Amino acid sequence: MKTGEAILALVQSEKIKSAVIVITQALEVVSGLRPEERTGGEKVIRILLGIASQEVLLARTIATHKDWDWDGIESLLERSAVLADSGVAQEATIHLARAISLITTIGQRAMTFLEQEHLLQ
Repeated sequence: MKTGEAILALVQSEKIKSAVIVITQALEVVSGLRPEERTGGEKVIRILLGIASQEVLLARTIATHKDWDWDGIESLLERSAVLADSGVAQEATIHLARAISLITTIGQRAMTFLEQEHLLQ
């Protein structure tokens, strides 16, 4: 693993994790909306999922270490988008929780590497 790549992976993982947490919170809000309002909320969820997916694509391009499962994260975000498109966006929460776990693992591995290189304390 290279230092620059680890830094980029750490930054991207934190950015993507934040986005996924926001999406998860938005799902909670949308689930409390009246049915006629829920459609608009689900559209917002789909837009946010698209933005997060673009960040994963960027991360996969700039931080390419073999142990980082950007593809797995992208797959989970895609499943969440399918559920949102199907009108059952609340069901996406389990996939988003798994994505957060994968994202956290990438960030932790990058941070551990940077600590071993004495770049973080």
